[in-house]
Amino acid sequence: NFLMIRFFFLFAFMVTGVVSLSVGVHAQNSGVNEQTAFYANPKYNSMVRIARASMPDNFRFTEFRRFYAETRQYDPVGETIVKELMALAYAAETQEDESEAQKAFAAYRDFVDDHLAHLQVVMYALSFAKKDARYGDVQFLTWLRNGLINDVMISGDGNTLRGAYDVITFYEETALLGNLGVKVLETLSRAEGYYRYNMHEVEDLKTGRVYTVFVNTTFPVKFLETLDSSQEKRFDLRRQ
Repeated sequence: NFLMIRFFFLFAFMVTGVVSLSVGVHAQNSGVNEQTAFYANPKYNSMVRIARASMPDNFRFTEFRRFYAETRQYDPVGETIVKELMALAYAAETQEDESEAQKAFAAYRDFVDDHLAHLQVVMYALSFAKKDARYGDVQFLTWLRNGLINDVMISGDGNTLRGAYDVITFYEETALLGNLGVKVLETLSRAEGYYRYNMHEVEDLKTGRVYTVFVNTTFPVKFLETLDSSQEKRFDLRRQ
């Protein structure tokens, strides 16, 4: 059983490295607007407590996702936080001392709470919880996963730029296209003033119909643009 657990974590690390983008974004980074985060973090944390307390039918998932996209820990790529999640989960799983194991699982769950609006984190957390209840509540994580996916699906119709689906992470875009049941043939990334979006030429896997899906990627792309700009400024300062 222990060897199977180790294999599972090792496999997940390998998959993460293969499928994720090659851009690392740390939880605390210069892509975050600190003034905005000062307001967004308490709002996000409050919604986490509300969600965990009762899983309300009228939970405002759109607001939840938007607040997360303005927090200090926001990571639109997901590569870094998934690796941190895996490391915390492995540390908790392999801790022999019961007291230390409880602390490790608590640290893992706190980290998950910091990223509960990140669909990719929720998918990993749900997978872990199904194997061991100490990782989390399966019913809660299933409710959260369904709510996040549904919120992306109803954010637009994808037929035009005005009706583009809204995503706050690149994983949401991948999940969206998967749930639409399409095969991506070509993707064009475009800018329209402040906004950033992708135009996906797709083929319906059932009917074979070819059409275009518009996805609003402003949140994740603008974040990375700001991050790149900050890194360039720091480099220029070092050269002076």
